[in-house]
Amino acid sequence: MTGAATQAHDLHVHSTLSDGRDEPAVNAHAAAEAGLGLLVMVEHVRRESTHVPAIVAAARELDAPGGLRVRAGVEAKLLDDRGHLDCPDDLTGVDVLAVADHQLPSPVGPVRPDEAARLIDAGDVGRAEAIGWLIDAMIAAAHAHGGGRATTIVHPFSLLPKMGLSEEQIGERTLRRWALEMSSAGAAVEVSERWTCPSQAVARLLDQAGVELVRGSDAHRSDHVGAFRYVDHVLAGVDSWAPGPVVAGLS
Repeated sequence: MTGAATQAHDLHVHSTLSDGRDEPAVNAHAAAEAGLGLLVMVEHVRRESTHVPAIVAAARELDAPGGLRVRAGVEAKLLDDRGHLDCPDDLTGVDVLAVADHQLPSPVGPVRPDEAARLIDAGDVGRAEAIGWLIDAMIAAAHAHGGGRATTIVHPFSLLPKMGLSEEQIGERTLRRWALEMSSAGAAVEVSERWTCPSQAVARLLDQAGVELVRGSDAHRSDHVGAFRYVDHVLAGVDSWAPGPVVAGLS
């Protein structure tokens, strides 16, 4: 698949195999109706999860309409600033590993956003320190967890507002270091429709560093699959944007 067909993708859709509303077949039909050529069915996992084979089988066995390509993905949260993930060791057959910032990945383990906000307000954790943990965690995960499959950093910095912080509080030097490390690791970064992040300015910085930007709806219902407004706005401001090796490899 090349050209416009390759560009039409949604690399982040949930089904009833985790916390989505609709069956995989319903999501696939919605993706085809939206004109997508590539859909990645991403499901939440934990370290103790046993349903990875079911996720892979559902993607492989799906009778996708209209030439749609469907791939299997898992979404795992960052656990600490060393990039450890809350996912099973065996990810056989998984095409995409989606790395998510659901909680603050501190040196001693994940901290709930509300608790992190309390610690920051109390002065027990500095704002720059918390942001540094998150950046370090994403970098370490991107370098460590590819394993022959595509690695995507999904809804990057969506955690910050939940802790009373913002993307604007990340220093430019830190952002540039993060972008260069993402490029070095070959990790793609999602522009998220659901969480409206990252900003267009950060997307441009990532693109300049050679990082592939991918579309992700984080849809939990079929009528949100491939429905992009924020994503298209961001990517319209990235002059050189085009699908890169992650999308090409999956399609």
